[in-house]
This record gives sequence, structure tokens and C-alpha cells, in this order.
Amino acid sequence: NITPPTTPDSTGMFRLFLAIQGTSAPSQNPVNGTSYSANSDWTFAPALGNGRVVYDGNVTSFAITGLNSNTTYRIIAYGYNQIGTNVATRIYNTTVTSGYNSKTVKTKLKESFEDEIITGTTFEVSRVAPNPVSNEMYLDVIGGNTSTYIFELYNSVGERVFTRTMELPAGRNEVVLSVQNAAGILPAGVYNLRVRSGAEYIDQRIVIMP
Repeated sequence: NITPPTTPDSTGMFRLFLAIQGTSAPSQNPVNGTSYSANSDWTFAPALGNGRVVYDGNVTSFAITGLNSNTTYRIIAYGYNQIGTNVATRIYNTTVTSGYNSKTVKTKLKESFEDEIITGTTFEVSRVAPNPVSNEMYLDVIGGNTSTYIFELYNSVGERVFTRTMELPAGRNEVVLSVQNAAGILPAGVYNLRVRSGAEYIDQRIVIMP
């Protein structure tokens, strides 16, 4: 589930969004005087060349669902104008410029896992994913206020082997943690991840694999 980048106009009052799995250039651009069906669920989005049409309209943001986890997608916004509802007058801007109306977005690895929430008194965290982990782990922290959070890892004998402090705004925030400290990658084994804010903390067990 991603929110694709948008541009102020994309040289047009309306936008047709094309999503391509991977980083390839579009093999087919929209044709003037033509309307296209769209679906923001990738699974059901109609094909246009090597991409799929995921939105047609004038909103400033929307979510694309049904994407594969840990996968790169190229999102292109084609701006267009037309007279009223007369599709025959529709003119597309088919210039594709990286960083303006074309960007690549990579979905999260954790999106293939169930998003279970662990609830505390003043904040919540999602289950870590992936678990077991061998490189990076992902979790969401949900709080009602801007707060300082401390992320700690304790090994099986209770030694703290990792700590990181972050200030996060109110709302839901994705956090990415590497399973290494100043000495390098942590040894394989069972660890306790503690997320602390003020006097409150939430623990969950993780397994680090080689």
C-alpha cells in the first residue's frame, strides 16, 4: 500500500496515473481523445502497455493497494485537460520527467506480514517484520503526541546490545532498525526488542538469523 507522488499540475487540470512494476520506461503513453478505466487496486487495474492505470481524476493523493511487498514500482502522472466532459477534446502531456511527474517507490518488506498492533497506555507498536530478521526490521509506532522513543535490544542474558533514540511526531510512523551495533552485525539468537517512551515501554521477542 503506497501513496504515489503527485505534482501540482503535471501540466493539466487532471491526472492519469500509470504504475509500472520495476523501473522501466512506459511502453505506451495515453492517446489524446481517449479515456481509460482505472482501479487503485493493482490486482484489478487495467493494463496500458507495460503498466496499469491506477487512477484518473484530480485528487492530490490516493493509495494504491494490492502491490507486491519489497518491490519497486515506477509511478507516472500524465496531466491532461479537456473541455467539460467531452473526452474527444482530451489532450495528454506525455513528457515523462524523473523527479517531476515520474518517481520510483519501493513497497515495504513488512507488508506481506499481518499488521498486528501491540497496545500500550500512551502509544502502540506493530509487530516487527520480518521476524526472524537478518538485516533490517520494520515496525510502526503510533502515538498521540510528538515524543522521544528509545529502541533497545537485549540478548538472551539480559545485556543491552543496541540502542537508538528517535523523536517521532504524532500519528503513525514507520521505523526501520538495522540488526547491527557499533561492533557489527549482532550474533544469531533470540532478542528482546524494547520500545520505550517516558516511563512506559513495550517489549516483543525477535529472532536474528545469520
